[in-house]
Amino acid sequence: MKKKNNTGFIFVHLILAVFLLASLLCSFQIWIAQYERQVKKSLKIFEKKIHHRSLIYRAMALLSKADVSKKIEDVSESSIHLQWEDESEKFDLKELNHPDQDQREQYSRWIEKLFKKLQIPSSKIHAIFEEIHSHENLESLEEIPSLRTLMKEKDLDLSAYLTVYSQGGKININTAPKLVLEVLLEDEDPFLVERVLKKRRSGISPYHSTEELSGLSTSVLKWLTFKGSYFRIRIFDQNFKEPRMDVVLERAFGTVKVRQWIEK
Repeated sequence: MKKKNNTGFIFVHLILAVFLLASLLCSFQIWIAQYERQVKKSLKIFEKKIHHRSLIYRAMALLSKADVSKKIEDVSESSIHLQWEDESEKFDLKELNHPDQDQREQYSRWIEKLFKKLQIPSSKIHAIFEEIHSHENLESLEEIPSLRTLMKEKDLDLSAYLTVYSQGGKININTAPKLVLEVLLEDEDPFLVERVLKKRRSGISPYHSTEELSGLSTSVLKWLTFKGSYFRIRIFDQNFKEPRMDVVLERAFGTVKVRQWIEK
């Protein structure tokens, strides 16, 4: 009986094996390339985070020596923007839960007036107040659902006027935005707001004492301060959409402490 020739069979399988090996090698090379890209991307993100943190540490060193009676200037560095905010220039929502009724009511009137100036309906204002009253230890504006929804619906950044960090609710008259000054001062002296802003623009020495603010009632003066104590630092990439870091620092007696540290 004649022996069957297996040469063709072996050749076909050899070709298939070579093709399979080439496919595996190609897949491995693709995987290596993807892995390298992922590693490079991770390293780039890590380098950015390290750089962002170094900026925060430098800012902390700056804050320990800065003149906190004036606004600290923002810093732009290549594709990164570091934004300073004096939290003492805003209304502190925690004061709506102050144990003293008179102080609580005074602060409620101011914040309600602020909301009305921003054309927020009374029904929404009352809903926000109710939620705040149910939160005794607020740590961020995001803890108030109705406030969070309102900011999203109206595309309104209320963090420019509201905070949960302050020296007992006191407002820094040297850095407060115009709208906050109007709420505080226009019923007492309609011309004082413009005088404060004019002094600020001129670069003249900031206010240092209540004696420089003649004509204001004690009920308003006791809520004013002339130096910041809590500062928010946000670090943005060049798109300016979402902050990569959001840090709150407290300065007291020349030392700086971290009160909030959020990284994305």
